[in-house]
Amino acid sequence: MPGYDLSFGKARLGDAGAISALIAEFNDSPIGTGVDREIRDYFVARSSGEVVGCVGLHFVSGSAAELRSLAVRNGFRGRGIGSRLVELSLYEAKLMGAVKVLAYTGIPEFFRRLKFEVANVAVPDACASNGCVAVVFSLEELGYVLKY
Repeated sequence: MPGYDLSFGKARLGDAGAISALIAEFNDSPIGTGVDREIRDYFVARSSGEVVGCVGLHFVSGSAAELRSLAVRNGFRGRGIGSRLVELSLYEAKLMGAVKVLAYTGIPEFFRRLKFEVANVAVPDACASNGCVAVVFSLEELGYVLKY
């Protein structure tokens, strides 16, 4: 895209601090702690080498994965960065053999645009108190695998 250098990929060891700081911008709870131990679970977006977006993909069962900590730095929103990070996570989940991906979110309309559906599952108390809902994507609908 014109005007900025943007790349996407798996997080590196040195990205843990930047990911934690980005998550902290959008969340009052200490979700970012432990990112260094889970760095392999994260995708990042970089602009001029700096982390400007992130998402974690955590496998929660033999057939399901959960998206966590999707965040895009202010000033970089509205450019498709969050959508691309989710897309990369969906393909990774499919490659790993998951059949569905779940997320808890306060912005279900974002996920609906990406073909997620609101799910009738229990939402963790900490998230529910902030108005979050569960959304789910069936990976059976992905007919091809994107290489990243």
